[in-house]
Amino acid sequence: MDVHESFDSSVLSSASNDVANKVLKTTLQLSNTKDFIGSLNNIVKDIREMCNAEFCCILVVDKDKEEVVSLAEDRVSTSNRKKMGYYINREFSQLVLTWYETLGDNNCIIISNLHEMEFLKDKNIKWYNSLKESNVNSLVLFPLKSNDRLIGYMWVNNFKDIDTIKIKETLEITTFILESEISNYLLLKKLKEMSSMDVLTGLQNRNAMNDYMKRFIEADNDLSIGVIFLDINGLKKVNDELGHLKGDALIKRAAHTLKSVFDTIPIFRSGGDEFIIILDDISEEEIMHYIERIKEESMKNDISFAVGYSLKKSRKDVLKALKDADENMYIDKREHYKSIR
Repeated sequence: MDVHESFDSSVLSSASNDVANKVLKTTLQLSNTKDFIGSLNNIVKDIREMCNAEFCCILVVDKDKEEVVSLAEDRVSTSNRKKMGYYINREFSQLVLTWYETLGDNNCIIISNLHEMEFLKDKNIKWYNSLKESNVNSLVLFPLKSNDRLIGYMWVNNFKDIDTIKIKETLEITTFILESEISNYLLLKKLKEMSSMDVLTGLQNRNAMNDYMKRFIEADNDLSIGVIFLDINGLKKVNDELGHLKGDALIKRAAHTLKSVFDTIPIFRSGGDEFIIILDDISEEEIMHYIERIKEESMKNDISFAVGYSLKKSRKDVLKALKDADENMYIDKREHYKSIR
């Protein structure tokens, strides 16, 4: 472990030709790439091979949400390790959040043998036990930062027969360059998510829906497409009589109701009280099943929806399906208001 208050950029110029060439070869893969994650996986593979290691990954950490995501990873072909997604759960995320405290004032951790692993046992017994259970006997850990804020880690496990000083120098420079690239990627990803998310409900918005439909229009495989169009009954009355805060609460309750039905299927809030679900490769029987579930959950949450649907044989008719579902929804809405007069 080496203590540094900040990265010394002079390391870049003083690095050996061998180290400099490896860093350049590795990081230049990110230049002008359209597949950032694909290039990052190639970089991780290069790093794993350079370290003669079993496994290497880049983990992204969101301390506020207490979440951990594997951004890129690579393992030797003979490894029995599964993808990181298999291991990442609430307990693992909580463990990763302890790593930064274990680092303390150090800019990295390099443990090359079982004797040195005992050092970790004194510093972080939960992490030590986790590594032992996973048969990790050596590791390299570098934090990734942006403006002094932790964004993740470069993590290498079970390396063999390497010059640890040379590896430290190489990874120190590599992570310094990757920090900026990953930070920019995460920022753009967050901005894209914000631009496609409805702030009030957390559902996807009309921009996201337009992009989603475009994929169906341009798709090669021609499967059926179904659209369910929903509108909240009585929202205007709630807004007029109780105020917009109550109206917003009703919209959020409606969104929660739909989430309980569709789970991982995208739900779009296309307007004030309008919601759209686009169902790919679907039958009319399946659509009716969803509509019945919507009605069941609506009764539990004291919500009334006007519902219309449409089913087309071709994905390319998604816009026509949307228009027909909209018209059918208004028929249902008129019938609703007739019934309560």
